[in-house]
Amino acid sequence: FRHGFYLTRRVPKPDNYFTEYILIISPSRGLCRITAKSEDIKTNPSGAQLRNAFEEARNRLEKKYGNGESVDRLKPGSMCYNPDEFMICLAKKHRILAAVWSAPTESAESDDVEQISLRALSYSSRFDVGYITLNYKFSDSESCMDEIGFR
Repeated sequence: FRHGFYLTRRVPKPDNYFTEYILIISPSRGLCRITAKSEDIKTNPSGAQLRNAFEEARNRLEKKYGNGESVDRLKPGSMCYNPDEFMICLAKKHRILAAVWSAPTESAESDDVEQISLRALSYSSRFDVGYITLNYKFSDSESCMDEIGFR
């Protein structure tokens, strides 16, 4: 990984749903962002198992942080109209399945969290497997990222 990026399977407050964590850390500001990745989720072409896993994760987050803004849509100009093309469209980045908490509740503010995002993703070469990512962006994330030369 690059300077300031750390991959780990162990964090102080683990979520059993996620197995890998990318930590972005600057020398003077500390933790900038956390990205957690789930195990691979075997699914069918319509993405049913991946969608279910996404909904379970979103529901858990809503219990803690309140309602987020959910997005489940095709990008403009996409030709993915068939429900059985969900995974192909996700892999080709024609479809977005995400939820974002831009103004998290008090429980997130106490951790200095500015934004939380949850996404369902697919590998570009495999349409039968997907995964979920969960991102925590902290309030000084932009200057932190500048410091480590990421932006």
